[in-house]
Amino acid sequence: RLLLAIANRLLGREEEAYRNLRLIFPALLVDDLDLMRDDPRLDLFAADADFQIMVADFEKQSEVTRAEIREIEENF
Repeated sequence: RLLLAIANRLLGREEEAYRNLRLIFPALLVDDLDLMRDDPRLDLFAADADFQIMVADFEKQSEVTRAEIREIEENF
């Protein structure tokens, strides 16, 4: 799906590119979270508002999860 998203984005088919990217986006970030911002595969999307929204939404959800983990650790 990532390769399809990249190919479609290169061809100017943004809607199709994001349809594929959204299907794998959370899993892609979880698998490569430490490298996400340096992943050259995602550079093509970095300037897109849609991509920035996807990343921001993921980071918000991640912060909620981290806060829940901190709370559990504090009550342990």
